[in-house]
Order: sequence, then structure tokens, then C-alpha cells
Amino acid sequence: MDSDDYWEKECVEECIKAFAKCEEQGKNVEVVWFEFYFLTNGKITTDGNWIQIYGAEERILTPQEWAQKTYYFWFSTLGLIDFKFLKSIKLKFLNEVLYEDANFGIMLFMQAQRIFRLPKMLYCYRIREQSTMRPTTIQMPPAYLQSIYLSFNKNITYLNTYNRARSLFLLTLQIVDFFNSLPQNEPTKIAKQSFLPYYLKQSFYIFDFYNDPLELQKQFYKLLPYMDYIKPSFYQKLVIHCPISLYPLLTKFRAAYLWQRDFERKFRRWWKSILKCKKRLKSYSNFE
Repeated sequence: MDSDDYWEKECVEECIKAFAKCEEQGKNVEVVWFEFYFLTNGKITTDGNWIQIYGAEERILTPQEWAQKTYYFWFSTLGLIDFKFLKSIKLKFLNEVLYEDANFGIMLFMQAQRIFRLPKMLYCYRIREQSTMRPTTIQMPPAYLQSIYLSFNKNITYLNTYNRARSLFLLTLQIVDFFNSLPQNEPTKIAKQSFLPYYLKQSFYIFDFYNDPLELQKQFYKLLPYMDYIKPSFYQKLVIHCPISLYPLLTKFRAAYLWQRDFERKFRRWWKSILKCKKRLKSYSNFE
């Protein structure tokens, strides 16, 4: 659990009751999955929670029923897991990446037989500035990112952007390997169709960098057999069909394009501000 967040005091009790209720019905579940809410500067909001997708009723879900309703998922602190089940599947988080709870949740739910939906908001996701989930540029990167930090000449902005792309790429490799390890049945087919398009599209971000200190671009070929799950853009098609030897040239063109795009956007914002100032000055002069 993030140090900024907390469970409601009745959280564990409600989960245990849910496990017991399912057991009484002869339908043992491996996971009880509850809801969350955001607390931002003292204001409570429920935008983005799972009730909008899975409804507000208590119910038991199979992995297939769960997977066919969403394209992205995360799970770590939003439920209670049968420890014997968790130990039997030997599931662990992928170390030293962002968004590790996404893969953990998918791999957990896909290996469960039943998941109990408890649509009670028992987790408070507290949003505030300078929290663990909103680090400032003043904060130093952790030890495992120090070598990457140095390769970007201690530019924290580049480091953060690369770290996000690196994390998404490594998570994509892991989730592809996981799906391949499952029986290739209907639930697995549905899960691939639901989740792989999002993951594969995110994996292209690693090509936004001419400087790729971990040389992850060279591992992109591992994802090529799965590109039928997406409708690639023109640039993505270039990446897919580009020989590895030409990746440095491709990323140079990509970097130039991104620089030009960002410059154009900044110029447009600047020009709009100039026009607004001129309009205000004109209104003031007319008033006088």
C-alpha cells in the first residue's frame, strides 16, 4: 500500500465475511475484490473506479467474465487474496518498474477460478502534491536508476520519461510470456484480445529515445509475432518492418519529429497568449 493511502477500518472484516459467504454457498473464491475512491485536497470522487464497468452488485466473476469487460487493469491493494492460492501460483511483482500492479492483477485474476466482486469503497486513494505517486523533479532517483540517470546527463525529465517507456516495455514482455504459458483456451483468447492491444501500443514508446541505455529496442523483435492484435499507425509500421541495424537512424528521425512537434505546440500556445494580450490592450484603450 502507498504510504499516502489507507484501507477503511472495516475493510478486512468485510473481506472475510465475503469469503465466508461464498464458502457457505459452496462457491469458494480465491480473491475478494473491492472498490476505491479518490481523496483530493479533502474532496471525495469516485471517477475511474470499477463500478462503472462491473456494476454495483455483489457477484462472482470467472476470469473470462472479468477479462472481456476491460482493456487495462491493476490490482494489489484493492482486495484480499487466499494466501494458499497465492503461494501455489508463486506470483510476484516485477521488480524495479512502474505500474507493476497492472501485470500482477492480470496474472492473479487469470489464474483464479472465481473472483468475488465486493462493490464497497474500502480503499482511499489519496492524491496530493509531492506524494509517492507524484514525485517532484527535486527528488533523486532510486539506486536502480542511477546508471540510467547518469546516461541522460542527470536530466531528471528524460530519466522519468525513459523510465516510463522502459517499464511499459518490460511489462509487455512479461505479459506476453505469461499468456503464452497458459492453456490456449477461450479465456486466454479473450484476455489476449482485451489486454494485448494496449500493451503492444505502449511498447512503441521505447523508440522515442535515441539514447537507449538498456538497449531494449533490440528486444522488440520478441513482440513482432503479436502485432496482429493492433492496427499500427504509419510510424509503428516503420518500426515493425525496420531492420534492427536501422533503429538508430529511425530513432533520430523520431526524436527530430517529437522536437518539431513540441516546438510547434509551444509556439502555438505562445502565439495565443500574445493575441490575448493584444485583445486585452485593445479593450483597455477603447475603454479609455
